[in-house]
Amino acid sequence: MFTRRGDTLIITGTIEAREATRKLIRSGASQIKIMVGGGVASDYDPLYADTISEDEIRAIVDAAADYGTYVIAYAYHDRSVNRAIDGGIMMIEHGFLISEKTVDRFVKEDIVLSVQAQASLETFGNLDAIDFFTPDQKEKGRRVNEGAKQMLTWAVENGDGTGELTAWGDTFPRNWHVEGEDRVCIQVGREENCVSLEKSVDQENTYRATVNRTGESVVFTVLPAGQPIVVDADTKGAGGATEPSADEIAESLANPNTPLASQTFRIQYRLFQGDLPDVDEQDGTLVLYQPAFPFPLENGATVFFRPATPLIFDQPYFDAAEGDFESLDGIGDIDFDLAYGRTTSTGLLWAMGMISTLPTATQDKLGQDRWTLGPELLVGKLTKSYVVGALTTHQWDIGGSGDADINLTTVNALATFLPGGGWNVGTAPIMSYDHENNQWTLPINLSFGNTVIWRGRPWKLGAEINYFVDQPDAFGPEWMFGINIAPVVENVFAGLFN
Repeated sequence: MFTRRGDTLIITGTIEAREATRKLIRSGASQIKIMVGGGVASDYDPLYADTISEDEIRAIVDAAADYGTYVIAYAYHDRSVNRAIDGGIMMIEHGFLISEKTVDRFVKEDIVLSVQAQASLETFGNLDAIDFFTPDQKEKGRRVNEGAKQMLTWAVENGDGTGELTAWGDTFPRNWHVEGEDRVCIQVGREENCVSLEKSVDQENTYRATVNRTGESVVFTVLPAGQPIVVDADTKGAGGATEPSADEIAESLANPNTPLASQTFRIQYRLFQGDLPDVDEQDGTLVLYQPAFPFPLENGATVFFRPATPLIFDQPYFDAAEGDFESLDGIGDIDFDLAYGRTTSTGLLWAMGMISTLPTATQDKLGQDRWTLGPELLVGKLTKSYVVGALTTHQWDIGGSGDADINLTTVNALATFLPGGGWNVGTAPIMSYDHENNQWTLPINLSFGNTVIWRGRPWKLGAEINYFVDQPDAFGPEWMFGINIAPVVENVFAGLFN
């Protein structure tokens, strides 16, 4: 049976190891900490002692994992630290006497090193002031103080790393490295941001971080263990370790298969031309509300649902009986698509699915009064600097009270250049061919925009201009000027299919 000393349980063998772990967790422990070697203040254990076997460590790790928690190892030297890692432990406290080879193992195997170095560097740097230490404890403290300086130098030299930031439903890579003793650089998209750190000489535990590129700085205080560090600093869209940059968001939004959810508002003003009388005096405004709800899947693909609701203002309608135009307001037919898509590691993107139109128009002349259905196919190529591709759809009427026969092919070609800074410029004409009337509608399109971070939320702002080189002879659009506003939102449906 294990023995208790305060909150510490002393075990012998794997059976007692499992039993003690379970007892501590049932008593309220959120995680388990074990002593794998001797300590400075230990009364009996030499600094280089090994106090637990690998089998006992693994029994503790397995028992903790059964309860959904983990184990931390208190260890100083190579043999005890490596034994802990071999036993399945992923976090080591202190480790001040390990070799450079073991430091390399931390990096390669993604082991967490929690140094907690203040006592070892500062308190143990003045051991004469610790009057309650025995001569043996002071000698152990001296060796730890010297070892800590060397180990931390190796740790800083091996401070390079990679990671991932998950934000707004997408994942963004992060790479960083340490330069010297006071400079940390992190790769954010296409930009490298470096920060210099300075310790205050007047205020304890207070530091200043200065962004080298802009000269902006923020002062922060390292609080006692268990209390969070809160730094209120505006990165002005530059991004960092904990938030994506405007450029990264712009790149993700340029991908038709983006996992980002958004609420897009397209405000479009049209001028018309044709053979009907007074047609060149006609204009109209359309506000298209198009939310995008992507559903990321565990296999890396995404399911998309994108409804589009048109709000129509001053739509010209030619009344043949009166021989003149009337203006109509209301809601038009709602379109939506449902597709399955994937973007590969090489940048190839594709999606396939269905598209449909619902007869929801509030006035007969604002819609077709027909249900339509058909397939859609997207193929494209995505890089950090451009996106090219085409979304092709076809719709047939499948019912409804309207008289029109619908047999329509639509191609939305896209070529977008991403110069950086959240900007995009390109062309995305929506071309259609009406097979029933053998009629093309062909625009020349120019679009540009900028993604910004405002109050912590990404917004994509854009504008476009279209000139139609072909349209129905009697009545069709000549020019279209558009403004697009798209805030990125939390995707509350993201985990629906996981």
